[in-house]
Amino acid sequence: MRRLWAVLCSVQLAWACDMAPLLWSIQSPDADPYYRIVQNGRVGYIDSQGKIVVAPTLDQWVRGEFHSGLLLTGVADGPYIDATGKTVLATGFYRNWDFSEGLAVAMRKDTDRKWGYIDASGSFAIPSQF
Repeated sequence: MRRLWAVLCSVQLAWACDMAPLLWSIQSPDADPYYRIVQNGRVGYIDSQGKIVVAPTLDQWVRGEFHSGLLLTGVADGPYIDATGKTVLATGFYRNWDFSEGLAVAMRKDTDRKWGYIDASGSFAIPSQF
């Protein structure tokens, strides 16, 4: 009976984790007003009027928000896309994060693992020193 209960709980948990909402609300107060949608297992974004601004072509694990007009599409090291869905900044960094007030924290692959801040062009506005 305990095994059956454990299996049922595991199945319930797996099912619950797979049931992501089809429309996500903005979580960060400084995020741009684009809302994540899921259609046929692909991710896109709509504006506040419901117009699709990024067609649902992204992988389902893309779960971020737009900041300063850019969305980080990788897992802490990926490229950024703009509100049209075009890749505008393929960083090649070891780690990088969402933009805020025009800057994003980043760490180069080929350095001594220090953090700095990049601007929307991918250049270090504040050199990697932290």
